[in-house]
Amino acid sequence: MAVPKFVRLFKTDIWNLQATDLPRLKRIVLAGAKVLLLAIRNFYWDQCALRASALTLYTLLSIVPVLALAFGIAKGFGFEKHFQEQILQQVPEQEAVLKQIIVFAQNLLETTKGGLIAGVGVVVLLWSVINIFGQIEDALNRIWSVEKGRGLGRKFSDYLSMMLIYPLVMILSSSITVYLASQASELSEKTALLDMVGKLVLFLVRLLPYVILWAFFAFIYIFMPNRKIPYRSGILAGIVAGTLYQVVQWGYIALQVGVAKYNAIYGSFAALPLFLVWLQLSWTIALFGAELSYGHHIYPAYRAGEPEGKNLSPETIKLIALQVSHTVIQDFNKGGKPPTASDLSERLGCPPVILKAIFDKLLSAGILSEIRSKEDANQPSYQPGCDTDLLTIGFILEAMDREGSDRIPLAETAEIQHFRESLAAFSDAVRRSPGNRKLKEI
Repeated sequence: MAVPKFVRLFKTDIWNLQATDLPRLKRIVLAGAKVLLLAIRNFYWDQCALRASALTLYTLLSIVPVLALAFGIAKGFGFEKHFQEQILQQVPEQEAVLKQIIVFAQNLLETTKGGLIAGVGVVVLLWSVINIFGQIEDALNRIWSVEKGRGLGRKFSDYLSMMLIYPLVMILSSSITVYLASQASELSEKTALLDMVGKLVLFLVRLLPYVILWAFFAFIYIFMPNRKIPYRSGILAGIVAGTLYQVVQWGYIALQVGVAKYNAIYGSFAALPLFLVWLQLSWTIALFGAELSYGHHIYPAYRAGEPEGKNLSPETIKLIALQVSHTVIQDFNKGGKPPTASDLSERLGCPPVILKAIFDKLLSAGILSEIRSKEDANQPSYQPGCDTDLLTIGFILEAMDREGSDRIPLAETAEIQHFRESLAAFSDAVRRSPGNRKLKEI
């Protein structure tokens, strides 16, 4: 009996716990448990392990062109050698593979200096960069339920801007680290007070690589999906993912020491499988962090009921549909801004995964219609899909019931005809019922 109770605790009971009456520490623990459970569940549902494998393959195919473009940018600013040193310092455990990749990247860069072949090389270079970034965006869009990604123009401008900034940020952060370390050493050689300040600065210098790693993951989670991501969710997920990545890196280094004996068997080829394992682990952590950011954003909506929303009764679905329609109609009549799915989720306390299914039904039935602005085309707003004088409770329920195919895969019998007439009589009774009020009057 202990196992079923334990399973029920994490599957259903935890979502029915109200955090308002709990002490602050317990509220934080409860929130963290909910976010973690959502992240684990969605990691499985979104097939993130499979997507990590796909991103590993795309990275392997695109890493040379991407590094070639980065080296070209660094060379334009005169930082090529320094940039190469920084790459090797960032991932010291992959030095053997990275050195070979850098040679390939520099050779590719040399072939793009003139002539027809150079023109083709530049196109391949840019396409490879856009392709790998596009795959990352698609994976994060899937996690955030974003249906439409960036257009080609935005991909070109956004992704190449990232490629332009990345080498400069890497070199700048390295320069700041070196400068602070030298200043801390000078301070330590002076008075005792300055020695304490110097030790504090040295501690901050040692912490800086972790902060950069956290910022890197947070940047991916906030800016890569094609929608507005709450900064708090992105930053918290970035800190967790960056820390987890660093822990895995330490374990990976220990693993490398353990498999060093295979170098005698496989020679330099032994570095390639290890590099693939490292890529797979890195993308797995990155996607799990994205699930954490999404889970942190939506977990308050799951304060009651099972998160899946699979077992909702037809009556509950109708109640939610009426509440959603009523809210949209009231905003429309007041001349307010049309609400988005996120707005309605926060206002009604209904999980986005349930609202999405309700919106699909209401849109198909013609009860609501979508509005997409140029500023945020991937986040549609909603307004009434027809005259609000027509939108009564009975009209909406009948439209939802009739949404879908009306072809009956049964023989046309007398009983079927009788049932059809009975349902029509029920619908007519609902239309004439005093309870069949217009939603705008409620």
